[in-house]
Amino acid sequence: QFPKGKLYGRDNQLATLTDVYNNIGKPSVPSIVLVSGYSGAGKSTLVKHAKRSIKRKDLCFISGKFEHLQQTKPLSSIEAALAEYSNEIVKQGRAKILQTRWLIIQAIKSDVRVLTETFPCLSKIIGELTSTPAEVHFRAAQNRFKFIFQMFVRAIATTSNPLVLFLDDLQWADELSLRIISALIRDTENTGFLFIGSYRDNEVAPSDLLPILINELETSKVQVTNINVSSISKEDVNNLIADTVGMPQRLTKSLSDIVYQKTSGNILLVAQFLESLLDEDLLMFSLDHSTWMWDSKGIDAREIADDAGVLLSKKILQLPRGCQYGMKLLACIGSKCDASTLMFIINKGKDLEESIAGKMLDFAVDEGLLRKEGPNYVFVHDQIQQAAYSLIPENERGSLHRQVGHLILISLTENQDDDLFFTAVSQ
Repeated sequence: QFPKGKLYGRDNQLATLTDVYNNIGKPSVPSIVLVSGYSGAGKSTLVKHAKRSIKRKDLCFISGKFEHLQQTKPLSSIEAALAEYSNEIVKQGRAKILQTRWLIIQAIKSDVRVLTETFPCLSKIIGELTSTPAEVHFRAAQNRFKFIFQMFVRAIATTSNPLVLFLDDLQWADELSLRIISALIRDTENTGFLFIGSYRDNEVAPSDLLPILINELETSKVQVTNINVSSISKEDVNNLIADTVGMPQRLTKSLSDIVYQKTSGNILLVAQFLESLLDEDLLMFSLDHSTWMWDSKGIDAREIADDAGVLLSKKILQLPRGCQYGMKLLACIGSKCDASTLMFIINKGKDLEESIAGKMLDFAVDEGLLRKEGPNYVFVHDQIQQAAYSLIPENERGSLHRQVGHLILISLTENQDDDLFFTAVSQ
């Protein structure tokens, strides 16, 4: 079992991020934190770990993630973050809802309908409205919406109640989302707002919009904090392995040296490689000697792919077929889906009882490939989603997407959900 709640080789990055968190709302120029690194380096883990170390009770942290396989839906990541915000306000009770509603309406007045039409989740706070916004030209509408959204964020993010917006995987962001984020960051009146974005710097070209906007921000009056999350060192790999197996570092060095050589210190690859060694009995606990033992020659001879995708695909293929099928369906939908909808789709697709479908996915949860997050099944990492999707033969992907979309639409006849509706029609 890998140590939970501990980061390896990230002390400097963690200190920088924690310092930024604790200085939100203090008079200064607009600021942004950009966390970059390769896939599997631990960017989102760093941001969320730093969040847990915040001592401030007045700070609201919301997050969203852009999807590699669902790039057709604009503003999807911002919408997910605002759903978190809405749920948090609702949890605090009616008085908080009324206070927040008043602040929003005071800020954007008659344009509030534009906001709830774009982000239906905000209706939980603002309520249902009957007025219809005036129609304007597309480009003018975009500019108007950016201004309305700026006023909205100003209203809910104050020096006394700061707001942190974390959006993961910016390299897959749509243009409108990036333009809106840029406008928010440049807003000098937004003193209670902090934006944190993470992205794979090896997956963006200089001509892409993201690096162009980053360069514009760095040459403007915006304070940009760049945090690079690189591979961990050989010593950190040894520390991780020693903690995992509960042995002194001097005894695990021979194993960690090989693991580091194979993985180059990519933390996701380290974890998956160690699990594969357990599966193949190259790393095992000896009951006779009451200690962990390993086959150094066998591990050294073990071939490993350049990324975790191949290891993850092999791991998924070791699961029951029903579980594999469920993971493929979830990969078509996105990085997460509520359990009831997913169970309905698996049940109709494979003619299984709902209880059996749920038990099937629990195998993936037990293996650390999926996690339960409230009512949702969530891929632990987007590389796992991509590995599951890669197992669908290319000539079958179109029909599976159509089947998923059709079944989602059927599931919505009794319980309409705007977000799932868009997911269905985009299949």
